[in-house]
Amino acid sequence: MEQLDIIVQALATGAAATAKRVGGQAISDTYQGLKALVTSKLAGRNNAIEAIEGGETEVDVLRSAIACDLEASGAASNRLIATTAEQLLAELKATGKYNVTITSSQGFVVGDHAEQDITFEQPPQA
Repeated sequence: MEQLDIIVQALATGAAATAKRVGGQAISDTYQGLKALVTSKLAGRNNAIEAIEGGETEVDVLRSAIACDLEASGAASNRLIATTAEQLLAELKATGKYNVTITSSQGFVVGDHAEQDITFEQPPQA
């Protein structure tokens, strides 16, 4: 994947994750940092800045709105921006699909289409 694609992907998925509150404060902080880095390079390119600040979550829509400005401003080839985008994507990947907290449980299952049959019996009387 090219740097431009990585940056656009990170901005779109970061916007989606932040809107859904996925990944907590760490994801939000990295996403906000990436947005700040990118928008600072896009000074004066208001349409691109508005597309990013608007929180567009569709990669293709965001790409068509900002790709030319990312290239022209040098943001697409900025190593710090690319590294931050890669970090955000890695953090998002590490969050996983499920956020499960289990307390005082005798049996549980997590996952799509998971099935579990459990029979609980009384312990023998002492």
